[in-house]
Amino acid sequence: MDPVPRKNWWQRNWKWFLPSFLTFSILLLVMLIGISNDNFNRFGSAHVNQHLYEEAFQLSVQNERVQELLGDNITKMSMIFGEVTLNEDETEMQLVITMGGDKSKGKLLIWAHKSGEVWESNTIKVRKTISPIETVTILE
Repeated sequence: MDPVPRKNWWQRNWKWFLPSFLTFSILLLVMLIGISNDNFNRFGSAHVNQHLYEEAFQLSVQNERVQELLGDNITKMSMIFGEVTLNEDETEMQLVITMGGDKSKGKLLIWAHKSGEVWESNTIKVRKTISPIETVTILE
């Protein structure tokens, strides 16, 4: 008499695995869309207003104290490594952009407000992030 052939894992478990996998996938997708939609909006707003951080970066690299702290050849990282914070009515923005030079690394901090359709910088600071930490005010 031949033994009854044993079913493989998929044949035995597909009835519970498939619905569980689909439910988990849908929940994960809904969560990611909910979380990332806000982030995309914030980064999009910063990229549309690129003049904000370009102008702030140029002002900061021309500052003598920033050059002393960070060194020569100061470069800014991509916005991907930065942070964007908007208030509820999207009229105030804070940008944090990583930058570095020959001597040290730092963060370019920009506070801006929206006047009509145009973003204007209120405050620009550079914070050296490697010890000793120091903050230089460029515009206030």
